[in-house]
Amino acid sequence: MASNSSKHSTSVYQPTATGSPTSTAGDGSASGKSVDSAVAGGGPVAGGSGGGHGSHSSSAHHRHHRSSLTRAGSSSTSSAASGSIIRSSTGWFQRRVNLRPVHRGCHLVTDEVLKQIPEIGQFQVGICHLHIMHTSASLTLNENWDPDVREDMEMFLTSFVPENLPFRHTCEGPDDMPAHVKACFIGSSLSLPITEGRLGLGTWQGIWLCEHRNTAGSRKIMVTINGALKP
Repeated sequence: MASNSSKHSTSVYQPTATGSPTSTAGDGSASGKSVDSAVAGGGPVAGGSGGGHGSHSSSAHHRHHRSSLTRAGSSSTSSAASGSIIRSSTGWFQRRVNLRPVHRGCHLVTDEVLKQIPEIGQFQVGICHLHIMHTSASLTLNENWDPDVREDMEMFLTSFVPENLPFRHTCEGPDDMPAHVKACFIGSSLSLPITEGRLGLGTWQGIWLCEHRNTAGSRKIMVTINGALKP
């Protein structure tokens, strides 16, 4: 199956002129060149984890937003984001990644995903598609700074789809059918831009895993990347 195939889990594939694929090794090498390590742990990643922050005042949050507008705008001068046409070889990459088990709620997982796909650093520009392989959890893109936003979102989802509704599907527990409903509203996939080997997220954007079951195991995400490879 595709999820067990080495070509889908360890290599970036480059179509040749004749249509046959060539691959770069999953250990990060590409024609003798090492993979760009910016995503794997070099500098800070846009939209990265907001872990470690305590509760912040709303005014401090707004000042923080305003103070970075100049920084966010200046980063768009790179060749990949300037609107110019990039002419280079293209590549495909796919890997199934596992996320750690978490309790019910909204969880910031940007860094956890990126650490498992360092190959993203080989792409100059492209699309990173994330698909969660479950029906009782979902993915979304939202606030990465204030953890209160995630708490508030879970509070809303709980009140929006309460467990005491007269659901017919109850064989897997009272939290299961509400989990399916929440997953339908939030969604199972994200398509994110890649710019210069990094996710092109806004300063305050991060990837959320929305776990809708009270207790669940590791969640699996299929990551598919397509784009122009770096020279």
